Amino acid sequence: MFPTVTLDLSQGQRVLEHIGAHVLHDPSLDRSMPLCGLCLRPSPMCQFFLKKGKGAHASGVASESTASSPCSNVPIHCPLCPKSDPAIWRYFFRIHFQQKHPNAPLAQYENIWKQEIKNPSSDHLGRPPHANPHQKHQC
Repeated sequence: MFPTVTLDLSQGQRVLEHIGAHVLHDPSLDRSMPLCGLCLRPSPMCQFFLKKGKGAHASGVASESTASSPCSNVPIHCPLCPKSDPAIWRYFFRIHFQQKHPNAPLAQYENIWKQEIKNPSSDHLGRPPHANPHQKHQC
């Protein structure tokens, strides 16, 4: 059982990092289906529809992994799904492809979910391999 953690919702990227740490490291999560990147419920319960803003990149700065903002789990539209379908969170794109597009050439699309790891001793959230998602974040 994890301790109760109060997330500062004014720090959106930190909330994404916290939930992303659960996605990557929480052994109790069922990863057999895509989950919501904000609440970890099965994605059919939470759906995000992307709308392109004027001159804006839909996933914005959060889609890039940097030293100060290492999490890149953002909703992205699947290039093989109809435009009217909801977005898929990046960390669950592989499972989405395996379930919804089993005949698609996976290697052609893996750049969507694969991230360059700049520090080989850490995950793509910039944390050591067995980081606890409930450790206090440095902001």
